[in-house]
Amino acid sequence: MGLEGEHVNNGLEEQIERQRARNDIYSRALNKIVTASYEIVSVSRAILGEHARTETPISPEHLTRAYSESVHLYRIICTIMKKHKPQIEEDDDETDTGTRLNLEMILQDINPIPESQYLLRPEEDARMELNRLRIIGVIYDTTYKKLSSQAAVMRYAGSEIEKTEYKALQDKYWNFITQVSKIHELASEGKCIMTNGIPMTRGEYAPLMHILDSVEKVVRQFYRQHKIELEMNIDSGITNIHGDEQEIKQALLNILMAKAHPLRKTENPKVTLGCSRCGDNIVMYITDNGPNIPHKDEHMIFEPARNVTLEDRNYYNDIAESTIERYGGEVCVKNWPPSGVRLRITLPAN
Repeated sequence: MGLEGEHVNNGLEEQIERQRARNDIYSRALNKIVTASYEIVSVSRAILGEHARTETPISPEHLTRAYSESVHLYRIICTIMKKHKPQIEEDDDETDTGTRLNLEMILQDINPIPESQYLLRPEEDARMELNRLRIIGVIYDTTYKKLSSQAAVMRYAGSEIEKTEYKALQDKYWNFITQVSKIHELASEGKCIMTNGIPMTRGEYAPLMHILDSVEKVVRQFYRQHKIELEMNIDSGITNIHGDEQEIKQALLNILMAKAHPLRKTENPKVTLGCSRCGDNIVMYITDNGPNIPHKDEHMIFEPARNVTLEDRNYYNDIAESTIERYGGEVCVKNWPPSGVRLRITLPAN
């Protein structure tokens, strides 16, 4: 290997380690949020239920503890949204509102989500592994953006408890518990999407319906943040396809997530994923209503970009194309009148 190739590999390894460390913190924090929010809700509901049945006074100590724990969750979410990196350093930033935490320290006893449970498994190829980690990172980003909005509502509901006289406390407390419960639901939903819950196959043929179901869950959550509508037109009776489940899933996620960048200025953006059987092949169409490709050669959408950001290089669309071609498939792209782009993916059916 030449010096240039060695330099590129070293650069990839550094990016992999940074992204892996970031995902690790995201994972530990999400597990903490899921567990702690569940405990707040379950214990509080039991106390409120006992209070309703026996008129037992609600313990001020429990209220203080529940509110304090919710503030701690709020600070974890705020820290991740503010820094977007694993090590949170104390600084002299005058705009800091006191919500930042050292995540590595407070999460050191929390286990991360095991790699074996992610919807995409580790890859031996460095470029594929970096791409996999970035996709998982995008799912975490999307999850924490949703949690951030709800965390502010939860914090406000908790502060209302402290301002309320005891006679009117019960309704305020139920509202607070409802907001914490929504935090638990959002965190659990994000974790479920990332882990998928169904073992993947690694082999010559892959279950297409399982792939599409998993991809749809991830992409819908991602598109929701970008206000993009996703339409699925899947024919019944779709069979297995020739290819590795992990790699085909990663290729589709690459292409679909890349749509957010060109559609960012489109009014009412929409992406349609269609899939049908055509002879011995499965044909998938991915169509958007964004701008046309400004290249004379429309195939340039798959050329690896250089000296640009991750968003501008379309999440390694060249990886998606090479993956599909490796399994005897084909990817074609063309402008779709009056406005938009259509990608046609063909793979051999089982």
